Amino acid sequence: MNKKRISIIGSVGIPVKYGGFETLAEQLSTGLSEKFVFTVFCTTLKYKASEREKVWNNVNRKFIPINANGFASIIYDIVSMLIAVKNSEILLILGGSAGFFLPFIKYFFPKKKIIFHPDGVEWKRKKWSKLTGLFLFNSIQKACAAADKIIIDNDELLSQYNKYSNKTALLQYGGDQFKLLHKKPNEPYWLTIARCEPENNLEMIIDSFAALKTEEWVLVTNYKNKFGKKLLQKIQGYSNIKIIREEYDITKLSQLLSSCKGYIHGHSSGGTNPSLVSSLFLSVPVLCHNNRFNVATTRNKAYYFSSVGELAYIIESEPKPNPELLEIAKTDFTWKKVCNDYLELLQNV
Repeated sequence: MNKKRISIIGSVGIPVKYGGFETLAEQLSTGLSEKFVFTVFCTTLKYKASEREKVWNNVNRKFIPINANGFASIIYDIVSMLIAVKNSEILLILGGSAGFFLPFIKYFFPKKKIIFHPDGVEWKRKKWSKLTGLFLFNSIQKACAAADKIIIDNDELLSQYNKYSNKTALLQYGGDQFKLLHKKPNEPYWLTIARCEPENNLEMIIDSFAALKTEEWVLVTNYKNKFGKKLLQKIQGYSNIKIIREEYDITKLSQLLSSCKGYIHGHSSGGTNPSLVSSLFLSVPVLCHNNRFNVATTRNKAYYFSSVGELAYIIESEPKPNPELLEIAKTDFTWKKVCNDYLELLQNV
């Protein structure tokens, strides 16, 4: 029996060098490589010539010489789609910047199955202008209309896609890819892993630690954008705040996660955030921005803040780890479970 051929489109590529969609692409393609033939599309901009093997860990890779992020991602995704339809039965599309093109794929290649994974409520992010937000909203709506299946990663997103409830599937992220060392006692720092974007409330966290002074905070981020440079300027003079530029080194991130005294998650845009899922495995206090998406991910078992004062108060109260979060992580957020859920979907689409 021939294996189904699946193309994963919209990520920077594998192995992971960037973030959540890339981790999903890597874990799915390697975890299910015995069941399907995967091709993951990758940008040459993130991989040296010596790193561009056509096959990696039993997964085919197709390199495209276009940036996978920013406005160039639209062209990157369209080119990937046009190549993928020639040799794949299923297209798994991650993100909606080129979603407007999916109706054309469906029209000219009606037998191809399209699985669309929108990035939460991408169009609502603060970093976008109103015009860009409107474009993304319309692009995602067109993608949803053309798709055979729509993947939602958080219960609280279902209302945003209720128009397409007949083809939505709730499939979440795993968070156990890190090799946690569990060395005790922990180092005296709180940790956050997040991109420098306004909706991640990093300024709020900075202001909290600026007031606390005796508590240490480490932020792992990409700080070379305009907002990142603003944050670098903001932390000048605060010796208890440290920013580390790290794109994605699983060994270094594992060490940082293993040694922190607690995790602070400021994301406020929709969906299940992979960094929050990973923090549930740490057996340390988890402090989240108080919004329905984070509460849903943590099953209302973490600590929640909405302001500088609330976050500072929680930290000063010496919060304790909630063992229920680790049980939730082991039950709902392992990559083994996620792969099994995707296996069922891919076999029946």
